[in-house]
Amino acid sequence: QESNGSSSLQVGTPGEVPVATEAERLTEHKARCHQITECFCIRHTVHEMNNKCGWCDSSQKALFGTPSGPDSDEGECAYWIFYSKNCQTLKCMEDIDYAWYVSVVLPIVLSLGFTCFGNFASAPNPLEPQKPRWTLLKRSKEEFVKGLWGSRARCHPDQSFQQ
Repeated sequence: QESNGSSSLQVGTPGEVPVATEAERLTEHKARCHQITECFCIRHTVHEMNNKCGWCDSSQKALFGTPSGPDSDEGECAYWIFYSKNCQTLKCMEDIDYAWYVSVVLPIVLSLGFTCFGNFASAPNPLEPQKPRWTLLKRSKEEFVKGLWGSRARCHPDQSFQQ
């Protein structure tokens, strides 16, 4: 402190983090709670504020409170929702950002890309002339005759087809 009686700013040691008092933390948590604009977004305060924020569905505002209702200094609420799983709409616009779109679109694009690549990679080259598969079959005359007589015999069992 200075010698003239006025107090000066006390400086701590380097690296020392100033500790917020309980009242300061409570004020910060209430301010953060009042910034929430949608019911499902109260889920972001569960770990941040030790689950002290709820949603008043009748006034459409986030209020500081407990499972039984908002704190007395927050006012009354006709329809109190404390857990985000009980919200009518399970959507928080804070969550929908660039990373969300990437997480939704990227798997679809990748699967379509791999499918198209797989189909085009396994397709025959259109520049090479292709012979029909039935022309690649080679049989001797004896095999052909055996097959011919065998198929006739199956179609007409009452007739005898002998050479």
